[in-house]
Amino acid sequence: NVLIAKSPNKGTTLIDSDEWSLKDDTFYPSVINFVNEVIEHGKDTVQLQAAYLMVWTAIERIAALKISLKGTPRDKILKLAMEKTFSDIIDEVGFPDKLRKVYDTRNLDSNIPKKGKYISTVNYLYQVRSNITHRGKAGFSKDHELVQHCLMIMLRILKSYVGDNSTDPAPPF
Repeated sequence: NVLIAKSPNKGTTLIDSDEWSLKDDTFYPSVINFVNEVIEHGKDTVQLQAAYLMVWTAIERIAALKISLKGTPRDKILKLAMEKTFSDIIDEVGFPDKLRKVYDTRNLDSNIPKKGKYISTVNYLYQVRSNITHRGKAGFSKDHELVQHCLMIMLRILKSYVGDNSTDPAPPF
């Protein structure tokens, strides 16, 4: 595959190499290291939210490169979610029964993860991301455990895509 910029002098960083892979891109390990640090040492909900947004930035970048540069990030994420990587990790990590519903404030639709319902689960994970992004990082302590669990799932998904087999950090929950 070849990725060629339409306007290489506008917002493009040229890579001084004939080859590129997700594994060799320094962005992804930097995000993984940041998230690991926050999970291991962060006690602040705002830090967890920042780490969650960074993981989503990385996943959305993978979706753009793997699926398409066109379309909305959500559409690309839903296509990526149909891949076995997503479903296997969601099954492996699971969700605690006590997670609360999250709502889309535009229409008050609610989302809750459901075992075996991967699109519903990805919608839940994405809604948490959207609520953080569009409502601001308020850092409500009641969201701490919810964001922490969602972060662990998304970190595992990111690590799977970039071939990082390191041990996950032990969350303090």
